[in-house]
Amino acid sequence: MTASSPPKSDAAMTDSSALPIASRYVRDLLNRHNVPFSQHVTTIADVMKVGYSPAYRRMNGTVAWELEEIEAVAKHFGETLAEVFAAQRSEDYVPALLVLGGIRVPCQLIPGGVLREPDPGSLVAVKLGEQWLVTRGSDAGLGQAFDVKRLVVSGAADRRWRIAVLDDDISESDSLAEHFSDRGCEVDSFSRVEDLVGRMKSRPFDGYVVDWMLSEGSAAELVGMIRADDRECPIAVLTGKIASDVMVEPAVAEAVSTYKLLFFEKPTRLPIISAQMLQALAGR
Repeated sequence: MTASSPPKSDAAMTDSSALPIASRYVRDLLNRHNVPFSQHVTTIADVMKVGYSPAYRRMNGTVAWELEEIEAVAKHFGETLAEVFAAQRSEDYVPALLVLGGIRVPCQLIPGGVLREPDPGSLVAVKLGEQWLVTRGSDAGLGQAFDVKRLVVSGAADRRWRIAVLDDDISESDSLAEHFSDRGCEVDSFSRVEDLVGRMKSRPFDGYVVDWMLSEGSAAELVGMIRADDRECPIAVLTGKIASDVMVEPAVAEAVSTYKLLFFEKPTRLPIISAQMLQALAGR
């Protein structure tokens, strides 16, 4: 989480509207807990166990805040990350996804104006189809970027994991989708790689359950594409071809090692698949 157009003086720091979004929220957190302004920097230095200078640069926006650092400060004051990011709710928010490296967190966003040249390290909002994403300026791609006016991170208690199921056997795909849906997930099932790719590019999924051998060939290229966008999301691959095709086992073994996959042999044991998938998601 980084700063855009950082203020250059202590006077600017007293005006919350002049601060980058991350520094504003930390400043508001300290104010809520009655920490005097003159002690903001030293308090952050003590909490984070860093020197005065690194704390000062984060508070005035010249150095990026990491999400984990804000979470540590929040925990020190008995708050959650969601509470820190809670802002005025009188304005109209839109649902969005905060994407920072392997972190993907549902959030509520109030986008600001168009940014012609966004700071590569700042948080920006981009719209892909109907989905709003909040990410670093350097990861925004070629699409139009917007300022992040307000951001509220959703609590995990309300989270419904989004799962994509791909199998060219429609009955198998439907069975998997129904099983995950019964366990409280939001599930989209697909029978063609092209359809899944189109959907995940506009709105990434939290996890994927993929048949390794499809009518279009193996799922190796698809798995690589998913990993290029998300290095940590759980991906489960299924196959019933181990016994009938000697080339499948070494190919799957290599993919499991390269891309950190979950592997299940058909006929599938649905409760085991969902248990391991949900366990992996809970660790994100």
